Amino acid sequence: MRILQAEKQKDNLAKFFWDDAKIALAALIVGPVARPETAEAWVIVLGIVATLAFVFLGYLFDGMEVS
Repeated sequence: MRILQAEKQKDNLAKFFWDDAKIALAALIVGPVARPETAEAWVIVLGIVATLAFVFLGYLFDGMEVS
């Protein structure tokens, strides 16, 4: 059984991960940097890891071909 059965599903999933990457970037990196008094190093590291993971998944699904 294939998970992605149509090209539209693949495109939507890729967009979902790209959007999640933007949200992680804004919430976990840009937010704490904008308010340095509340910034903690582990939150920024978590934000970088989460953003890179979502970018990788978005890139992976964007390049995937549905047969």
